[in-house]
Amino acid sequence: MLQVMDMGTAHTIVFNKTVERQNRQPHLSRSKTAVQLCRRCLYVNEMANHFCTNCGYPATENEGDFKLFRLRSRQRAELLSKAKSHIMQARIMLYVASGFFLASVGFIFSESANRYALTLAGLVLSALFFSLARWSKVKPFTAMLTSFIVVITFCTITILGEFVTSFSTVQGLYSIVTGMLMVYFLLKAVQAAYRFDLLKEEMEVH
Repeated sequence: MLQVMDMGTAHTIVFNKTVERQNRQPHLSRSKTAVQLCRRCLYVNEMANHFCTNCGYPATENEGDFKLFRLRSRQRAELLSKAKSHIMQARIMLYVASGFFLASVGFIFSESANRYALTLAGLVLSALFFSLARWSKVKPFTAMLTSFIVVITFCTITILGEFVTSFSTVQGLYSIVTGMLMVYFLLKAVQAAYRFDLLKEEMEVH
């Protein structure tokens, strides 16, 4: 014979099931660390921080912290200026290389037996270096790294393709020296562009 369950017993069973379900769920512990907002970028920092972990602005009114912040800002600005200078030098070099290959189409390859293939190669290289130089204004690190890989590949193909004449003729030696100079400047530009992106990201306030 079934017994009718009273309301008190039903509520007790529901309550016990709810408690059991909550006990099985993971508990989220709330941090008791005091926080403060950066006065410059409104980033949430711990109370113990002397500087904002997002933009580096002093979190306190301490004059020493402000002097250190201004010193760091000047140093970053100087490093950013040097990085821009290296990138600009490499960009100018890419423009010069583009102009050289464009000029070589009419002057150097005009009497060659393979003048049509060399003309096409000169036009392609001229357009490539010009595009990389323009691209370096938007994405300096990616453009300089791509330019470095292209120049390394081009120099390797040139030297291996004409290994004997590369070291025995004046034109071959000029090509090697020019390629080494381009590799050197582009390597410095790649390093400068990498520092440029890091410094720019640090100096920007999100």
